Amino acid sequence: MTQAKPLHYEEGNIKRLNKEISTALFIGGVKGLVFGLGSFFAVSMAYPSFRRSRLPVKAFWFVCWIGAGAVFDADKQVVVYSTKYKIEKERRDQMILEQAADNGEYIDSL
Repeated sequence: MTQAKPLHYEEGNIKRLNKEISTALFIGGVKGLVFGLGSFFAVSMAYPSFRRSRLPVKAFWFVCWIGAGAVFDADKQVVVYSTKYKIEKERRDQMILEQAADNGEYIDSL
């Protein structure tokens, strides 16, 4: 016997959220790369010891900035998505209540 899944577990909602997160991760990664390049050149000019550092240190620098940008944008997009989802759910609930009132039915809560 299968149990009814919550509304936010619907396949359409999950696909839409995955698409928005993937897009935000890519855009955030690009923003992080741009910021990483600018800060890399600024720090290289200011600190000669950083300029002489080895490849793993420089790779770590870029990975950190790309990852930070991607996570920041993805988190921001999840907040935007949850706000949109909440508004859609409230509209849907209001519509159900209005239809029930028009039909003369009583709905305690949704």
